[in-house]
Amino acid sequence: MNSKGQKLQNLAIGLGILAALCILFIPQTSVAQISVSVSKGKTEYSRNGRTTIKFNDWQKSYKIDFEGDFELSDNDEDIVSVSRGGYFEITRSAFGSKRRVIIESDSRGNLTKEYFVGRERMDFEPEGREWLAEVLPDIVRSTTIGAESRVNRFYRQDGARGVMDEVERLDSDYLKSHYINILMDKDGLSTNELVAVIEGAAREVNSDHYLTEILKDNERVFFADAATSKAFIEASEEVNSDHYRSQILKRVLTRTDVEGDLLVAVLESAEEINSDHYLSEVLRETLEERNLTDELISQVIATAREINSDHYQSELFRDALELDQISDESFWVILDASGDISSDHYKTELFKELLERDLDDKTLSRMIDEIEDDISSDHYSNVLLTKIVAEQKLGQESKESFKLAVRDIGSDHYASQIIIRAADDADLDDDLVTSLLESAQDINSDHYMSQALISLSDYINDSGSEELRRLYRSIAREISSDTYYGRAMKALD
Repeated sequence: MNSKGQKLQNLAIGLGILAALCILFIPQTSVAQISVSVSKGKTEYSRNGRTTIKFNDWQKSYKIDFEGDFELSDNDEDIVSVSRGGYFEITRSAFGSKRRVIIESDSRGNLTKEYFVGRERMDFEPEGREWLAEVLPDIVRSTTIGAESRVNRFYRQDGARGVMDEVERLDSDYLKSHYINILMDKDGLSTNELVAVIEGAAREVNSDHYLTEILKDNERVFFADAATSKAFIEASEEVNSDHYRSQILKRVLTRTDVEGDLLVAVLESAEEINSDHYLSEVLRETLEERNLTDELISQVIATAREINSDHYQSELFRDALELDQISDESFWVILDASGDISSDHYKTELFKELLERDLDDKTLSRMIDEIEDDISSDHYSNVLLTKIVAEQKLGQESKESFKLAVRDIGSDHYASQIIIRAADDADLDDDLVTSLLESAQDINSDHYMSQALISLSDYINDSGSEELRRLYRSIAREISSDTYYGRAMKALD
């Protein structure tokens, strides 16, 4: 490398080091003063009190720079004041031409206005003023420039209705939500005004995100009375996203003043949620946050029946069963809804929860019928029927259902296990033992039939019932194996 090349290399290295040092020693406060936001092709950033906004469409592009506070004319066609030492600059490029207006304020607040076409300075009057009057309304309806002063003006002229009329003319959901939030910061909005704001937001703001933010951020104010609360729930129905709608409704459900018809309205809004996950979240929030009447529990369960997932549906039913105030009426509602669950596993988990209660004979009989009709797995039927005989008291109706359920089990192993468990744990009487013997009669395996009969032999021996002994012997004769037959008969005194 020649000396010239070496010098250039050293210079490059030195500049690189200098740049790195500059970055390291930039004050942190200056970075913190930078803020950036983007919406629909618009970029806005601020630093040290100066704000720059850029946006464009296929026809034109704008750049706006300003510093300080400024005030628009009532027709949005002029800047009538700028705070002392501030300025406002608009540049528009369209089809290869560029125009610019600069408005500056001196130390006394006096304004100077300059107009440029390309690089050439032109008279502000009348061409510059006319051009400013043409572009400024487009700018204020496409950006947040002057938003607060405009909201104040429209509110002063025509109340909340005037602001919402202007919201209809804005070109993006971002701007509409910005204007609405400024309006909502005003004190003393009447009920009629609040309803108009809610209805206008639901009608004009298409973005689920921005509509959700409006509702959530102002939820406390919107729930000031019945009329605004009702309008709020109706507005939530305009949110199509399951995620955002569930956010709104879950937020509402944490309020203690949401009850009665209003709570029913929340659940009706939840019915439109398609996602099993988000719908179950809303319903779980309902169960956790308040004491529910039978009517409202029925409404929750009815809504839960819209859930397709056996997992989410069974979880909700189980959560409902854990409520302290769950009544027999609500219990029946859940038992009836359990028929929607197709999975043997999830239905079994739910039934196990149902069986934690002391059930009357009619309810127990119905549950056993459900097990027989709806659970196809012998394994899960065995789990439930053994739990029933171990923990529930069978009555006349449930004994008959139990006998039929055991006889419906295809597996000899599981059928015998149920009978053996009943013999060990159930509160036996002659009627129940008769039912168990009749169930054992349907077992095809000599081994499992003999085990089932032997498990009942102690009760029969102690009972002294000749009728039970005759039935036992009659069934034992169906055992073809001499070994197993001998074992069964030996157990009988």
